[in-house]
Amino acid sequence: MTQEPKLPNLETVKQTSAKMKEICNRADAEILVLDSLIAQLDEQIHSSPLYRYRLKRTKDGEGTSSLN
Repeated sequence: MTQEPKLPNLETVKQTSAKMKEICNRADAEILVLDSLIAQLDEQIHSSPLYRYRLKRTKDGEGTSSLN
């Protein structure tokens, strides 16, 4: 005979649920910070002279390497 699993009391379930909600809210806030940082880095990359040079070179059809 196997015993039925014991159900946690309602207060424990409520506490666990509140902790999980807080963890999700903190994760969402950190994701927003990371998204902002990624946008800033993209802006810096796209405004760099080297990026513009490489982009122009690619659009002009010169290829990416002339070492061969």
